[in-house]
Amino acid sequence: MTSEPPVLVLSDALMRDLLDAARAAGPREICGFIVHDDKAVQCLPVSNIATRSHDRFIMDPAEQIAVFRQIREQGQTLGAIYHSHPRGEARPSRHDIDGHGYPRIPALIIAPAARHGAVMQAWMMHTQPPQPLPITTTARFL
Repeated sequence: MTSEPPVLVLSDALMRDLLDAARAAGPREICGFIVHDDKAVQCLPVSNIATRSHDRFIMDPAEQIAVFRQIREQGQTLGAIYHSHPRGEARPSRHDIDGHGYPRIPALIIAPAARHGAVMQAWMMHTQPPQPLPITTTARFL
């Protein structure tokens, strides 16, 4: 019995919202979590407190704890960790790879100014090198 390869499923609206947020942030990287339950998928932004926010992100620890509390209390599942590359491509940097602390959770990179390839790409970071993860879109979630 073969298992299906992993795929990240996102709604068209959530993808548009993430791309809009990345564009609106200008030169600063945005970051946060994508969570889901049996009814919906939602994006939970977290403040980027990195002093070099133009090329890296560090999530605000208090906000990160609040997100994990919400996930636990509302019976949600962590689906992905997202951040943007305002001027780069949707490929993980060395900083992204070294800092990804959730090996089985995909990293979603939003690159609104990408010149080569997709403006949004998911990655499995626990492999060396990181492997792209297909993204499937749906009009909405039931």
